[in-house]
Amino acid sequence: LNINHTRDLNRMATAWYGHDGIPVDPEKRAEDLRQVSLMTWAFVRSMKRHLSPPDEDEDAYIEEINSRLSPSQAEAIASATHRP
Repeated sequence: LNINHTRDLNRMATAWYGHDGIPVDPEKRAEDLRQVSLMTWAFVRSMKRHLSPPDEDEDAYIEEINSRLSPSQAEAIASATHRP
């Protein structure tokens, strides 16, 4: 169910962004939509980590978020008291 909802979220963001006829810088649009996609991935990956035993997935989780997110974003997620 989460996979369907996150796919829908990305599809809606792509369809909605710039739909009202207001000119949008294509580079800004692409970067904003990339961030939506990346944060959706981070949520789903964090959910997988949350549902897995720590000794099986923690190291891989930290490695993956550090490789995909900015250092400040990765640190904020990894050090959060209540992770997503």
